[in-house]
Amino acid sequence: MLPMAAQFSIGFISKDDKQDHRMPQNDDASLEEIFKPRHQIMFTENSLFNEFLGQDTFWVNSLHGQGIDQLGAGLTAVAHSPDGLIEAISINDYKSFAVAIQWHAEFHPERDENLLNKLLFQKFGEACRQFLAVKL
Repeated sequence: MLPMAAQFSIGFISKDDKQDHRMPQNDDASLEEIFKPRHQIMFTENSLFNEFLGQDTFWVNSLHGQGIDQLGAGLTAVAHSPDGLIEAISINDYKSFAVAIQWHAEFHPERDENLLNKLLFQKFGEACRQFLAVKL
C-alpha cells in the first residue's frame, strides 16, 4: 500500500484532448494485436527509465481507459504519452525500487521490442533480493 503522502486521483480519459488508450474494440482481436506496442512514451529527464535504457523514449502497449488526473505529494511523473497523459510515476526519495506504470509489462518481456519491461522485472527482482538480504 502506498503511504498517505503518495496518493493520487484517477480520472477517465477525455476523448477530446487525449488519444484512445484502450485496447482494440473488435471482438476478434488476437492477444498479439491487443498487447502490441501502440504508442511512444517520453521519459522525464534523469528518470529511472533513462538510466535503464540510456534513451529518452520507448514504445509500449496501451489498454487503459483511465489515467492519473492529479499527482499527490511525494510522487513524480517519469513518463508521458505524446498527448501528455502520465504513463509512469515514481515515489520521491523512496529508498528502494518504487515505480508504477500504465502499460502491461507482463506481455512477452523477453522480446526485444519489450526491453524496458524486461528491465523493470529485473530491477524489481534486484530490489526484492536487496530487501531480503537486509531483512535477514
